[in-house]
Amino acid sequence: LAENDGESTQWHKVILWEDFAEYGVVGLKKGNRVFVRGSIRKREYVSKNGENKSVDELHVWDIATCPNI
Repeated sequence: LAENDGESTQWHKVILWEDFAEYGVVGLKKGNRVFVRGSIRKREYVSKNGENKSVDELHVWDIATCPNI
């Protein structure tokens, strides 16, 4: 998921489950504008080279396409 303020684009990791995952695969294409609602969760892990890392993920419970303006 990308957020564009006209100057730069920010990418976000989005987690979709069950019917939302299927919709994400068949219903969305690159460049679609979407509305998502969910919760932000921080996940921590150890990388392959032993570094502690963390990532913020958006766990989606509602998603809808928006009309292009």
